[in-house]
Amino acid sequence: MNRILNKVRSSLLAETSLNKKRDNQEIIECLENKKLLVITYRKKTTNRVITRTVEPYEIKEVGSDKILYAYDRTGRTRNTKTFYMNNIISAKKQERLFTPRVF
Repeated sequence: MNRILNKVRSSLLAETSLNKKRDNQEIIECLENKKLLVITYRKKTTNRVITRTVEPYEIKEVGSDKILYAYDRTGRTRNTKTFYMNNIISAKKQERLFTPRVF
């Protein structure tokens, strides 16, 4: 029984890993080409799942975390925000380009 459970677990982890890899590739492509990005994200403070259209600017490593810095075009507070990469559930590039904002 444990062998079957381990196979299922391994398969799920591999699938998640592939999805994360694809999402990370989408994020990087949007960063490089100044394309809008739609992310589904689990908020760290409330654990709520939200969807945002963002202008991705940079990914930084802070300690063991990788953080996406992006301008959020949706929501009540349109502003530059941080998104923990490990909390991004999915990322989908858009074909629409954006002009980088001056900060």
